Amino acid sequence: MKKFSILLLLFCFICLIAACSKEEAVQPNLQGSWQINNGKDQIIFADQSASVFTLKLREPNEQPIAGEGIYSFTVKDNMIEVTDLVSSCTCAKKQVSFKFIDQNSFSIGNFYNSTAGTTLLFKRK
Repeated sequence: MKKFSILLLLFCFICLIAACSKEEAVQPNLQGSWQINNGKDQIIFADQSASVFTLKLREPNEQPIAGEGIYSFTVKDNMIEVTDLVSSCTCAKKQVSFKFIDQNSFSIGNFYNSTAGTTLLFKRK
C-alpha cells in the first residue's frame, strides 16, 4: 500500500508539472482599427465576439479597391480562416497565415490580393 501511495503521489506530481508547463493560447484583443504598415488599408474589428471585421482598401488617391468588404473570421493556430460575406461564391473561404507580433501589431496573409506568399503587417491605430 505504501508503494501504491508513493506511485500515486509521483503520478500526480508529474501531471501537475505537465499541466503547468503547457502554454495556454491567449486570444489577443483584436478589437479596434488596424492600419497596414506604410499604407492606407485598414482592418476594423468592431466587436470581437461577432467574429466579423471590415476591410477598407484604398489607393493612394483614396479610391476604394476591389476586395473591400465585410469578412467573417475564425482564428486558429498561426492561421485565420476568412470568408467574404458579400461574395455569392461558395469558394470565398480562405485560410491565410496570421500571427500576433505584439499587442499592437500582427501579420496576416494577403488574402484579398492575388500575390501568393505575401504577408502584410498591420498596426493598431
